[in-house]
Amino acid sequence: MPETLQRMSPLDGFRAAAAKVPKPAAVGVHLTERQFLGYLNLRGDPENSSFVEGVQQCLGFSVPVLPNTLSQSGSVTALWLSPDEWLLITQNSKDVELASRLRTALHDLHVAITDLPDGQTTLHLSGANALDVLRKGCHLDLHPSVFGFRNCAQTLVAKAPVVVWRGDDLSCFNLIIRRSFAEYLALWLQDAGSEYGFEMG
Repeated sequence: MPETLQRMSPLDGFRAAAAKVPKPAAVGVHLTERQFLGYLNLRGDPENSSFVEGVQQCLGFSVPVLPNTLSQSGSVTALWLSPDEWLLITQNSKDVELASRLRTALHDLHVAITDLPDGQTTLHLSGANALDVLRKGCHLDLHPSVFGFRNCAQTLVAKAPVVVWRGDDLSCFNLIIRRSFAEYLALWLQDAGSEYGFEMG
């Protein structure tokens, strides 16, 4: 009988170890992993009306053209990475379907649609001291007055390359990171957040 392969997230080991640590009396930093999301890299010309219309038809909204912003609707989020590049985030397994629809809609245009299966994961950092923790290892100003609703940026946190973005909750940060760096960053966040009360969900 063939063995059934079990899909594992990059933080399965870290999560098991964190579960054995006594919970702090007060939690100022809460870390969760948004496991098994779908990621697509999209490149194209935002000044080409056929590209814009084709993408809007597939996503239900236009990709952002302002630097370091994002657009989202339903289960799809589009993060601006450069003037002609976006990172699309979808629900588990929806990336394959979305990539197929984009290729069909944009088949006669000069574009690149790259599926990034299991190559990265998203760490969700929340709590009253989430910003204090990130300030310890990130030189980017993430204060809400500068980095607010629906902002995103490529930066370093504790020397690890991430894409950080905020949705509609200013107390939360999403950190997209390559899976090979995920456990390292989680351990760093645990150490940096210990003085505030760290909890892994």
